[in-house]
Amino acid sequence: MAGGTVRSIVGLGAAAALAACTPTEPTAAPPENDAAAAVAAGQEPPVLVAVNRGRTTLSPAAINLGRFTVEGGCLRFITGERSYLAVFGSGAGAGPTVAGGSLILSGRKLDLGKDYQIGGGSSALEPGVFELAPEIERACPGPYFQVGPILER
Repeated sequence: MAGGTVRSIVGLGAAAALAACTPTEPTAAPPENDAAAAVAAGQEPPVLVAVNRGRTTLSPAAINLGRFTVEGGCLRFITGERSYLAVFGSGAGAGPTVAGGSLILSGRKLDLGKDYQIGGGSSALEPGVFELAPEIERACPGPYFQVGPILER
């Protein structure tokens, strides 16, 4: 009996080694980002919304007349002839999102394309102070606009 047990254990070990070397079906490469997955599923791709990851909590104090819009999959703020990447402070609630033609910010629904008076101003990136997640910085070019308080027009 002991010899039979040893052969069984050796046989199981050989089977496990062969299984480890057996080729498996290739798996599909994961999509590069959520936008690619949404388009592949026939859905509207998500809009990238920039949030300052640095320690600055204050934004420039100027009041600007402009509108939020989506360009190249990124949320932008247009004032005059200039298009800026809209960057929200880290205290912007649960995180700004875009859905159904609106920007949802701290429970408030703002229509894309509608003019608003917005506190804030242009700003340059500065590590540790005014910085973006690397994927946002790669996908959404500046110039950058630090979004402050939003007023109705």
